[in-house]
Amino acid sequence: MQRRLVLAWICLGFTSMVGQVVLMRELLVVFYGNEMSLGIILACWLFWVGVGSLVLGRLVTENGRGIKAFVLCQMLLALFLPLSLVMTRISKLVIGVSPGEIMGLFTMAGISFVLLAPLCSVLGFLFALSCRLFTAETNRAATHIGRIYVFEAVGATLGGVLFSYIFIHVLHPFQIAWLVSTFNLLLAFIITLSKSYFERKILALAVFGILVADLALGVWGLDTLHWSSLRWQWPGFELISSEDSVYGNVTVNERGEQRNVFGNGLLLCAHPDRFVAEESAHFALLEHPHPHRVLLIGGGVSGALEEILKHPVDEVTYVELDPLVIQVAQRVLSKEQLMLDNPKVILHHLDGRLYVKRATVKYDVIIINLPEPFTAQLNRFYTLEFYRETKRILNDDGIVSFRITSAENYISNDLQILLASYDRTLRQVFAEVKILPGNTNIFLACQQSGVLTYDTHTLVERLKERRIETHYVSEYYLPFRLASERIDYLHDRIRRADHTTSNTDFHPITAFYNMVQWTTQFQSPLSSVLRSFGRVTLAWILLPLGAVSLLLFGWGFRSVGLRRSTLLVVLGITGALEIIFEVVLLIGFQILYGFVYSKIGILLTGFMVGLTSGGWWMTRRLGRKNVTHGSIIKIQGALCVYPLAIIGAFKGLTVLSGNTIVFLSTEILFPVLIAFGGFLGGAQFPLANKLYIEGGGRAEHAGAKGYGVDVLGSSLGALIGGSLLIPILGIWNTCIFLSCLSLFALLLLLPETLAPKTAFS
Repeated sequence: MQRRLVLAWICLGFTSMVGQVVLMRELLVVFYGNEMSLGIILACWLFWVGVGSLVLGRLVTENGRGIKAFVLCQMLLALFLPLSLVMTRISKLVIGVSPGEIMGLFTMAGISFVLLAPLCSVLGFLFALSCRLFTAETNRAATHIGRIYVFEAVGATLGGVLFSYIFIHVLHPFQIAWLVSTFNLLLAFIITLSKSYFERKILALAVFGILVADLALGVWGLDTLHWSSLRWQWPGFELISSEDSVYGNVTVNERGEQRNVFGNGLLLCAHPDRFVAEESAHFALLEHPHPHRVLLIGGGVSGALEEILKHPVDEVTYVELDPLVIQVAQRVLSKEQLMLDNPKVILHHLDGRLYVKRATVKYDVIIINLPEPFTAQLNRFYTLEFYRETKRILNDDGIVSFRITSAENYISNDLQILLASYDRTLRQVFAEVKILPGNTNIFLACQQSGVLTYDTHTLVERLKERRIETHYVSEYYLPFRLASERIDYLHDRIRRADHTTSNTDFHPITAFYNMVQWTTQFQSPLSSVLRSFGRVTLAWILLPLGAVSLLLFGWGFRSVGLRRSTLLVVLGITGALEIIFEVVLLIGFQILYGFVYSKIGILLTGFMVGLTSGGWWMTRRLGRKNVTHGSIIKIQGALCVYPLAIIGAFKGLTVLSGNTIVFLSTEILFPVLIAFGGFLGGAQFPLANKLYIEGGGRAEHAGAKGYGVDVLGSSLGALIGGSLLIPILGIWNTCIFLSCLSLFALLLLLPETLAPKTAFS
């Protein structure tokens, strides 16, 4: 029976990892690719796992009932994973959010919280139940809790490897979910056939019947379910195609004569959309007296290329990050519409940041024709570092341009701060910056003063001299768009903005300002809370944290009870630290390379490899005399240094480039970094359980309690880290905060080592 349960524990980890990655990728599409939502998703996932372990784990105390409950829970897992996948895809339809609409932070949290509750609470309950079944019959409870932890981590590692290298390339999400469900049902059926429990024929027949139905669904219904749920995701549109690449999901839909291309649920372009195409191209090109060489980053399939080629340019370099966007566009649009065969057009399938960093030619105009920086991937094109890179490849009178959603007649305080951040960041690099007002503001920057102009006469003359035919950007529209009172109002509002921070790669504050601005649109009370958080500095956090840590450090020498509960507190803190480390590395990967969507599986697998190794290593050492309270202090000390090592790695990678460096960092360095963090957490868990039991904790509850505190701490860390710490403090200050938080946990542990020996010691 025990061998069958070992397989079930491996299956538990396998289900958890594969389910987490599948649902995380699907939710990223629902949340328009916003990497900040990763923290929210992980927080909700871990919260419900913690609830399942701490709360539901207390419901089963009798061994016979435990086996029945175990089998029933595996059956529920087989049902909940595909059901959660369906509900994820139709979640926008259920709550009334239109396709492509940006949703607020509170809405993302609500969707994640509800969708993940059934699956994750069962996963948490199964871990607690496993600890109860395995420790009830042995005196080596801490060792066996550690083994369960390791077996689950082995299954998670296996799931991550299979998903990253096989499943993602050959199966769609429903086929992956079906495989996981079938695996759970097979194991449930095997457990019911155990000699000791063969009398439960009814349960065995029930599992067998469900397994047969599951196999029938796998043969005849998965493709239908997959495509039907995709169509439900886009009500009111005809779905043309939906495919995944390493950079994300690309979907094309149609309504009437207009075809829309979405990347991770965010509108990339629409065709025909002549107004947007004309605005994105003509304002920047008319501002330059003689534009010969143009760099277009993104959005070429929207018609911008066609408009650029109306000017007397010699060469247009078009850089599109995701080749799938071009491939899809070539299938649904004509060659004449795309203009990709024009001899003046040079197409590069390459990350725009990487192209600009490597470029050796100089350009007259650079047009950033991308969606606004709602995500870390997009934010990379609106940062101080990127503007410095563009300045290097601009001619002296060269111009860089991008468009940002604004308001025609009234600029709110939140929008004011957002626009001021764009303006401030540009002015730190370029000598002259001008902003054209409207429902969409057009930002123009040049490193030479006197090139940019608001003079409509000059712009109209250039339009006529170049014999450009337009529908919207015309001699009648330009005076309205560049009315002096509109320009003065916009500049006055931006100049009066307070508490504005420049946007950088590793401090994506503009993504946070965007989040506040969009939350305001939904009239959510959360907007005022976020606005207040936006003024928080690192010192505001560290000062009270330091005071509390010193107070508890001193109190720990006097209170044996406090020292006894310290282990659970430290487990919760380490859980928070581990998950914030994970989020920092995921977002850092996206900032540097832009394709975390394809690497989520392998990065999470790296964490589980580390967790498995740490848990296995420490579990084997638990019986040794030298494994004492001092051992957990050493682990906590390593956790103090680890975030500082992350800063060093990121700083090194920002100055290194080249295909070899990219390969080594994405395939080796990042998985190793995230694995080391997992190793420290994995080693601490069984050790903390051992010390807790030796201090008087009940063995049968130790696993559930320790696991529950660990994942609830992780839940809180994921929520705070991904949504607040990184956008507000930036990556560097977040890592410094994590180092100080680790030091706080270390101070909590020290009194037990330094105080006079007590019964607990």
